[in-house]
Amino acid sequence: MSNLHENSSLNKKIITKGRSKSQLNEDDLIIKWINELKDEEKRTKAISKLSEYSEKNHNLPIYLWYSQGTMATLLQEILNLYQYLSPSKLNKEISDKASHILSLIQTIALNSKTRKEFLESQLLVFLYPFLNISNNSKVYDVIRLSVLAVIGALVQRDDSGVIIFLLNTGIIPIMLKIIERGTDLSRTLAFFI
Repeated sequence: MSNLHENSSLNKKIITKGRSKSQLNEDDLIIKWINELKDEEKRTKAISKLSEYSEKNHNLPIYLWYSQGTMATLLQEILNLYQYLSPSKLNKEISDKASHILSLIQTIALNSKTRKEFLESQLLVFLYPFLNISNNSKVYDVIRLSVLAVIGALVQRDDSGVIIFLLNTGIIPIMLKIIERGTDLSRTLAFFI
């Protein structure tokens, strides 16, 4: 399993059966950008490009989740963002990158073929520090809202496994804190969750 092209030839045949040529070209671009995630110099652009397809391409979450090293790379990017949380050092460029990463994670959380594995991986817990941000400036709120959108995507499926997971990982006190001190939109999302 050295790269996604080698891994996905059989899966791609299954996924692409009955699809138009433009859809096939779109999948080829997605595979190219996923492979570029492994190159630090191309990673930011690849994340941005992939996030543009987060709602357009139904194969994206499958490619992201099952391609070798991709989730580890996204987790590494999330962990790298922690350094900007305290003291407040976040700028718009970093906030936008974080938002793009979180939109990819939301895509995985929404997909019925990747949701269960996503929850079992407990990757969601690595997003909780972004909810505990006390800074309500726009660059921080964008990240907070993106994480709330990931969690909101999970709870809207009315899955008892999701609810049990969230309760066991201490989400209620975090949501109460956001309701108490967050911006209007983050309060609304936290209340929904």
